Amino acid sequence: MSDADGANSCLPALRVDAESSDGLLTTVCSGLHPDAVDWIQSEVSALRAAPDTRRLTRSFAAIARRLPREQSTVGADSAAIHLNTLDMARYVLLRAALDPLDTASRCQTVAALYKTGSTGERCSIARILPCFPSAGSYLTVAVEACRTHVEPVFAAIACENPYPAEHFPELNFNQMVLKAVFVGLQLSRVVGLRSRRGSELQRMARALTSERQAAGRPIPADLSFLSDESMRADRDERWLSLSDSSGPPPRSAAHENG
Repeated sequence: MSDADGANSCLPALRVDAESSDGLLTTVCSGLHPDAVDWIQSEVSALRAAPDTRRLTRSFAAIARRLPREQSTVGADSAAIHLNTLDMARYVLLRAALDPLDTASRCQTVAALYKTGSTGERCSIARILPCFPSAGSYLTVAVEACRTHVEPVFAAIACENPYPAEHFPELNFNQMVLKAVFVGLQLSRVVGLRSRRGSELQRMARALTSERQAAGRPIPADLSFLSDESMRADRDERWLSLSDSSGPPPRSAAHENG
């Protein structure tokens, strides 16, 4: 089974950082075929006993073939982080390998895994970043995900993900928001935009609007929303209340293959 198949499967939203690794393992394994449960438990035990980057890399990719094609729907708990089945399973593997390590080694391991990962693997890493203890330590990986030209990976960090609002410096957050506009992602999907939309972001949006007007190029509606005070009065509550909600729209699994 490909990553795309796993991306179709969703677990109820969980407060992942409040769960123990054993509790998460139990959640992931519930409802799986016994062979899949045996494999996951074996890999987790091996990684806990002797963290091995090569084994983690193999398991992180191989687990996509061990998961079912169907699962329950995404939950709607505003205090939760929404992950699909494959994301959660990969998080369990990562925690097994990372927990014995110091913070610097954890960050190096995640960065290396992201660098060599497929599109689907990179999407999982981007979505699970806010779940890690000391999540801010992984800022370099998150910023790298924003620089990608692969839209599903960018969407995984920019949309329905609290990490940027919680950890990005102002410049990185603003650049991410403007990039989201220009690749056609709705700003209602950017978590925490209400609290992070400052005067500099508005200035950047106005400058880009002026450039596009001068060049005779179309102006995306969301760019006008960021920069136009007259529009903001009518649209602010409708758009920004959506950006702070927890219920993500369905993801296109086909875009996360790889």
